[in-house]
Amino acid sequence: MWRKFVGGVRSRVGLVAVVGIVLLVTAVAARGTNLYSTSFDNPPFDPATGYWAGVDGWQASDPSNGSAAVVAGGGAVYLGYVAPAGGYSTVWRPFGLDVLGLNAPILKIHTRLGIVDSTNSHYDGFGFSIYNRTGDLLCRFLFDNSNNQLDFDSGSGALEVVPGRFANGQYYAVELTLNFATSRATLTLYDGGGTPHTIFENRAFNAAGRALDFGAFDYLWLLNNSGTAGDNAMQIDSLSIDAEANPTLVLARGPKQRTRRPTYVLRGGQPAGDAVRIEWKTKDSWRWKPVSGSPTQWKIRLKRLRIGRTVVHFRLLDVLGRTIDQKNVTVLRR
Repeated sequence: MWRKFVGGVRSRVGLVAVVGIVLLVTAVAARGTNLYSTSFDNPPFDPATGYWAGVDGWQASDPSNGSAAVVAGGGAVYLGYVAPAGGYSTVWRPFGLDVLGLNAPILKIHTRLGIVDSTNSHYDGFGFSIYNRTGDLLCRFLFDNSNNQLDFDSGSGALEVVPGRFANGQYYAVELTLNFATSRATLTLYDGGGTPHTIFENRAFNAAGRALDFGAFDYLWLLNNSGTAGDNAMQIDSLSIDAEANPTLVLARGPKQRTRRPTYVLRGGQPAGDAVRIEWKTKDSWRWKPVSGSPTQWKIRLKRLRIGRTVVHFRLLDVLGRTIDQKNVTVLRR
């Protein structure tokens, strides 16, 4: 269906480090730091100027032929309508971040976009991609306008159909979460009514085993194989990219808790976006046990507590079963 990418895509990505962003990420808070955010408003995306490239750090493979421009009236940009010089048109923004070295391995990308249908009976693909700092593709997500299906490239160079469909002529909010520590991705689509649709969870990306860092983000128009571009387009009106540290254990009521009863309940809860599991044991236990409930609202019940001090060990595991945080709670019974 799609034209194959030529080597020029990688060479045109133009990855460079953005020093100000690197300094920002060194101070990543526990629940995240915004790396970039825009609603493509006027200014600086000025419809009078017309083109998207050259504004706010954005670069383009076809910067001035009209295939990537600001929507009349402002507030949005587009890829499409005017056939590009090659088999694709892409607009990218470099970041150049070592997210693992900066202890910010979780990247959250939120964008709002919609597909405008063709009127010339030729249909193309639109979406966005993530590259590392040497220009290697880590993953890509596409809207296939020939059949209204969704496609995902895990970094292998091959597109695979994933669950879900889309309709032309309406905006979708897209949320892609990438965990660079585990090479796992979760994708959610919100329809025009705001209803979330999980496309996939904890799916592997970086299938080619490339270096895991955040080099650049791009929006992409990928032409079909007919030799004639569709006059379809992708319109985008917002983008936000955040970096987060690994989640930490969230325990209710602190590391020291007191009770007069022989039975006591310990509680906690992780943020809803954390793909983790939680296990616990006491000093007298020989194996770890899962907590009851879900990671967002869990508990354990201690029975036959002796008078004095009981130490409960907790550990937080990622989707690969690796320990990413540990904490102890001391329960004092009087």
